[in-house]
Amino acid sequence: MSDDYLEEACVALVSIDLDDSKDVSAYVVGCSSPEETEAIIRQEYGPEIRVEIIVSKLSSSDAKSLRLRPREIRPWQ
Repeated sequence: MSDDYLEEACVALVSIDLDDSKDVSAYVVGCSSPEETEAIIRQEYGPEIRVEIIVSKLSSSDAKSLRLRPREIRPWQ
């Protein structure tokens, strides 16, 4: 079962424009590239929501400790 977990992950900072403010959230995503992470996050929010996304890869040891499955999204603490 542990073979299902990824050794690579990214962290995404997501900013959503609201009427007079911004909502900012952070997520960890089970995937190997920042480009894939951004695409996964955009799919989650849908095309009608305007989002800004900043993505950074995690170190291999950090990614392994999170035990993420492919394309899994979790809030980043």
